[in-house]
Amino acid sequence: MLLSSTSPTRVQAESGISDLRAGFESEVKQLDAPLLSLDSRYREHMEKQKHAYQQAGNLKGMLAIDEALKDFANPSHPDSEFIEVKRLQEVYRVQKTGLQTKRQTAYLILLGKYRSKAEEMAKASTKAGRIDEAKAALAESERFAALEKSAGSPLPPTTAVAPSSGHNLTSFSALLEEAKASIRRINDPVIQSRLWRDVARAQAVCGNFDEATLTAKRIDDSENKSLALADIADILAEGGRTDEALAVINAIPDRFRADFCLAMLASQQLRRNDFSGAARTAELIRGQAGKSIHYVAVAEALLAKGDEKGFKVKIEEAKTLASPLSDAVEMKEAFRAIAVAQVNSGDLAAAKSTADLFRGHRFDSPILFIIEALAKKGEFDAAHHLRGSSGFTKHTGSLTGAMIAEAEAAAGKFQNARNTAKGISYEGPRLATFAKISVLEQDLATARASAGALLQSEEMNEARQANGGRILALTGPLQARTEGFAAALDWARGLSHPTVRTLALLALAESIANNPQ
Repeated sequence: MLLSSTSPTRVQAESGISDLRAGFESEVKQLDAPLLSLDSRYREHMEKQKHAYQQAGNLKGMLAIDEALKDFANPSHPDSEFIEVKRLQEVYRVQKTGLQTKRQTAYLILLGKYRSKAEEMAKASTKAGRIDEAKAALAESERFAALEKSAGSPLPPTTAVAPSSGHNLTSFSALLEEAKASIRRINDPVIQSRLWRDVARAQAVCGNFDEATLTAKRIDDSENKSLALADIADILAEGGRTDEALAVINAIPDRFRADFCLAMLASQQLRRNDFSGAARTAELIRGQAGKSIHYVAVAEALLAKGDEKGFKVKIEEAKTLASPLSDAVEMKEAFRAIAVAQVNSGDLAAAKSTADLFRGHRFDSPILFIIEALAKKGEFDAAHHLRGSSGFTKHTGSLTGAMIAEAEAAAGKFQNARNTAKGISYEGPRLATFAKISVLEQDLATARASAGALLQSEEMNEARQANGGRILALTGPLQARTEGFAAALDWARGLSHPTVRTLALLALAESIANNPQ
């Protein structure tokens, strides 16, 4: 019989250390799982975008996907020239940075945990007289200590360094968690629902469509749930992800809102010359209002091909469907689509005739949207003239004044915009417009002053506070660009009103997703 040269105590020591290392390696794998999952989801999203390009016959887009997937984990990998691909690349980098930061912190904690376990093992073995086991455990504790030292100090758990930015950014997910915490402190269920819609949109903008859809579906208020899902569907449609957009639209409880999204999806398909796909999508539209809006999109596609006669025929078909409508929202959206398309075609007289057919509330009149469309086209004199000759009340006059002023500011005509804003009768819309102009002008002090005055207005109730908060939130990304992200984040966290703070945090979160640099 052969005897082993290894003592029982040495075997026991090696077994104990082996179990300790196995436990450590198992937990390290758990730490790595989110990063591996992110890589997998990134590939899936890229493949879906590649499929969308294929469906649209875009070979260059498909090749851009192949190029983007080469060595994609390398932070210096160049961005694609294709906006959909670049957006996925930017979102991936932001999310990966956040996960790496969390992993680094958790890894250091894990090393400390297992170093302590090894030290306790060495102590217990020494007391029991198992010296070989104690020596092995002590050596293992020193190994964990060396790993801790080489791994470096833990970063703050909410801080990440974007690979291409050169400065610290709070991770998108951390900001979102802060915003969610603020929402839970709000008592008004209607405002809560609206803010959860904002969270869902922010998640979708960052490419987290599954999470965004889950957030939207959890909203109790049917209207905000429908609008949140519609926001997600629109973002998917813009990226050419038709099948995913259709799945989200199918979950929208409001039938008209679902029809409206289908019409917008079909419009995107028409712009990509996917006529058969647009026809299939249009077949899913049930209501007259949705069909009317789709006919407008078809008319615009015909006009883009130079078919003016076809444009007018389809517009008349859209008007025929819109005229009998009785629901206020459906009537507003259908007539708006028709009138704006006519303005954009250069036929202002036809747009005015369409407005004459409208039988809804004056606040929803197509004339308002005709003025807005003229201003967005840069036809400011025509917009001002129509506004001045329409016999508006102070309310509608204020609405259209804001529309024109914002369009003038977007065109860089800031002095004209300020002059228009001065003529707005009501204080709320006037202050909001001045704030928006100042944001576009990158004048942070004036933007903050106007938005602050809006919030402090005596007539403010909770709903208006939320609307004012949206205006103030616009200044957060501006401050991040001009003074640094840390200053903007400190400002947002210092806001006392939970609704306003939530909106400011969400605005910063979206700014990370849209521009991680």
